[in-house]
Amino acid sequence: MYPVVEELDDDFFACFNFCDSLFEEPDVQGLHLFLRISVEAKDDLTPLLIREDVKNEFLKIIKHVLLSSPDHRILFQSRYQCSEKEIVIGTISFEEFKTMLLSSQILFNVCYIIEEC
Repeated sequence: MYPVVEELDDDFFACFNFCDSLFEEPDVQGLHLFLRISVEAKDDLTPLLIREDVKNEFLKIIKHVLLSSPDHRILFQSRYQCSEKEIVIGTISFEEFKTMLLSSQILFNVCYIIEEC
């Protein structure tokens, strides 16, 4: 896990707010990734929204971590408090992950296996 922080004052650091979600009305109905997910787990699925001003840097970091991995494979999960059910999506390419992220289809509380082909 890699926390992202920013310096606010000389000796004061805080979490860097680089993402958000649509907690009130998540629209995950159009996603066809899920065949058998409980209703309770679906309530915890909201899209990961990366701030526009840091989106390219965010993708560069993911790509760097991916290429630094001995197998060129990583697990990616953005998580907030929710049920204890874990959802894992099978292997996808970095390009597919990037496309999904840019179209708000990467979800909180879902683990993605990303690999560089």
